[in-house]
Amino acid sequence: MAASRWVELLSGFGLLVAAACYVFIESTTTLFQDQRFTFILVPFLIWAAVRFGPRGAASAAGLVALVAVWGTIHGSGPFNVGTRNQSLLALELFLSVISFTALCLAAMVTERRRAERKRRELLDELESRVAERTASLERAQEQYRSIFNNAVDGIFRTSPDGQFLVANPAAARIFGFDSPEELIKERRDIARQGYVDPRRREEFKRLLQEQGAVNGFEYEAYRKDGSRVWICENTRAVHSSTGEILYFEGIFEDVTDRKRAEDALRESEERFRTIFEQAPLGISEGEIATARFINANQRYVDILGYTFNELRKLTFKDYSHPEDLEKDLVQFQKLAAGEIRSYAMEKRYLRKDGAVIWVNLTVSSVARPGEKPLTCIAVIDDITDRIQAEEALSAEALRYKTLMETSTDSIYVLDKKGDLREANAAFLRRRGYTTAEVKSLNVADWDAQWSREELQERLRKLVGNSAVFETRHRCKDESVFNVEVSVTSVLIGGEQLFFCITRDISERKQAEDRLRRSEEKFKALFELAPVG
Repeated sequence: MAASRWVELLSGFGLLVAAACYVFIESTTTLFQDQRFTFILVPFLIWAAVRFGPRGAASAAGLVALVAVWGTIHGSGPFNVGTRNQSLLALELFLSVISFTALCLAAMVTERRRAERKRRELLDELESRVAERTASLERAQEQYRSIFNNAVDGIFRTSPDGQFLVANPAAARIFGFDSPEELIKERRDIARQGYVDPRRREEFKRLLQEQGAVNGFEYEAYRKDGSRVWICENTRAVHSSTGEILYFEGIFEDVTDRKRAEDALRESEERFRTIFEQAPLGISEGEIATARFINANQRYVDILGYTFNELRKLTFKDYSHPEDLEKDLVQFQKLAAGEIRSYAMEKRYLRKDGAVIWVNLTVSSVARPGEKPLTCIAVIDDITDRIQAEEALSAEALRYKTLMETSTDSIYVLDKKGDLREANAAFLRRRGYTTAEVKSLNVADWDAQWSREELQERLRKLVGNSAVFETRHRCKDESVFNVEVSVTSVLIGGEQLFFCITRDISERKQAEDRLRRSEEKFKALFELAPVG
């Protein structure tokens, strides 16, 4: 308790004791012996009750009782009437009344103080809550203002007749305006100025009338510069108490990029479907885990000779040639494990009718990056004709090689200039050249009968024709022998070539010479012989 309170307490109680002494001990005059003057003590009791509560009132009443009893016992005070017991009984009644009154007053004061303190606490709590709610409201308003101004989506309020009432900066930016104020000022008729198709605005209003709110409503709108933007809008209608629509409010986003992506995806799917259905190659989609078909185009069905329903009951293992299955399985298992993304090979399939066909197979997995593939695309090209042609060509090449290597006649190939392109071993042996030497030879280097110009002219005349003629060839050692040449003109890959086969006819020429000389001798003897 503060020092001032102690001073007040001691001073008050001192005055109370002094007044009690004067009333109950020092009062010898008739005036102070009157019981009515005992009430000069009441203000002190009231002061004690009001200032110091029940404890102060009880203490004050106790001090008064102590002094009053002492004075009454000693024959003084206003209650000194009759016998001692009568005096004490009257005094007890007085003390009870003033003590009860003081204690009741103290209780009332204490209760009032408690109520006042409680009221003050409640008031402080209320003020704290109001301040907290005010601060919370201010924060919420600031957050709303920040969201409104910094949102990437457009936030707006429009009138039923199509005028912007409120718009945030994102709404202005999406529509190509520099500020919300410019958007509100310039765009006075949303249906006419904003919608590419004004009928969508009517549809929008109809849905709001019926449902009260519209979610995910998409439409194409004009920007300030006349370009177009796709909008996805979520809006609700705000009604008056009578049910009348006051305004529309909501949020919208620019979905132009998404719409373009959807269009591109749709075009891509259409292109894929066109390729899938009309491609000259067989295309199928299958599950990697089961190797079962999901889909297959008509060309795939035609190549294998099965219907699609029949293929769905099979896997590639069922129609792969047994000798080619193992290498396909190895690659397919790597594909399923994600070790490779695709593989290609040439292999044989068994058609439904039992025929063996060759295909060029390419298999690619379909999976997002980092994920295990679940499906794959297989593309097959029927290369049976090509394989058969290659086999036939290989056989032809083998026959050609055998002919070139085993023929005793000289076989060689010339181009249109007469340069040697190819020659067999018999050509080299007969003329004495090595393989390296003949690469730079021209027909004029071994033909001993015609000049280079004459040979060029003969080759020009042989284009598109065949011919057999005799000439003389020169060996590396400058010896000359007679040959018979068979030439055929062919056009291969756009290049004019001459296939030549030459046979050494030296012995035949020598026999012809001997025969001619013998005939000449016989003729001379016949002419010189005497007649008869």
